[in-house]
Amino acid sequence: MKLKLPGSSARTRTMIVVGTLLGSLVTGAWLLQRGARTGTFTAFEGAQLFESVFRRVQNDFVDTVSDSALYRKSVDGMLYELKDPYSTFLPPDRFARLNETTTGNYAGLGLEVDLRDGWLIVVAPLPGGPAERAGLQPGDRIIEIAGKPTKGWTNEEASKLLRGKPGTFVTLKLERPGISAPMELRVQRTTIHQSAVRRASMLSDGVGYIDLKAFSDSTAKELTGAITGLLGRGMKTLVLDMRTNPGGLLNQGVRVSDLFLNPGHLPKFPARAFRSARMGMQNQFGQEFVGVIGLRHF
Repeated sequence: MKLKLPGSSARTRTMIVVGTLLGSLVTGAWLLQRGARTGTFTAFEGAQLFESVFRRVQNDFVDTVSDSALYRKSVDGMLYELKDPYSTFLPPDRFARLNETTTGNYAGLGLEVDLRDGWLIVVAPLPGGPAERAGLQPGDRIIEIAGKPTKGWTNEEASKLLRGKPGTFVTLKLERPGISAPMELRVQRTTIHQSAVRRASMLSDGVGYIDLKAFSDSTAKELTGAITGLLGRGMKTLVLDMRTNPGGLLNQGVRVSDLFLNPGHLPKFPARAFRSARMGMQNQFGQEFVGVIGLRHF
């Protein structure tokens, strides 16, 4: 006759679970020790090591650090140890600025401002943009944005409040020369496209000038249109000014080069030098003209 002891199955299951956990701990410790000795870890060992250090810092560090801050510091440390200045993590605000550079699009007022004597001064509203439609003029002093005094602000601080989601509004208080009382305007933000070609004009004697401010996703198309227009006005020599161009999309740089250079021709300049390159260009515009290209930090 068999006797069934009460709770025996529960004790058995408990022993199995405890044995499994002990085995996992022993195995994990052995794997970490092996990784520490060899300097290499499998994906599992590395994840286990990271989790162990993470929890130790979380529980024993003298100050309280949030999980999100620890994860961010881990990412920054990993990329730093790559010793590659071009490998970096972009938080949302920096990624948004990068997108503005590469697309030329942002949501704002279409307003160019400058700092003068600690005040934000309107240089020029973008033609057809929200700021121009609202009545802003060159020389206006912006003394408040969204009810906040702007005295001593930087351009970046102003940009954070002037830009926002399309369709939203921002209130500006202005001082205008010749008008004693401050003016208050409520301006709606819209999507603005910043042209890669800042300026295209004829100087004199067949000399054309183009100020190329960025390599965004429309640069080659905009530059082609600007050059075609200048050729129609009798351009024989082109000054292509890129002194304040911070760079941008590689494929646009290649397409811009293809507008001018002969196949297989690659000009070379000393690193981080400023100089002018003067060359005859047989190009896709169907004629040869002389180009003078201003470069800096290329």
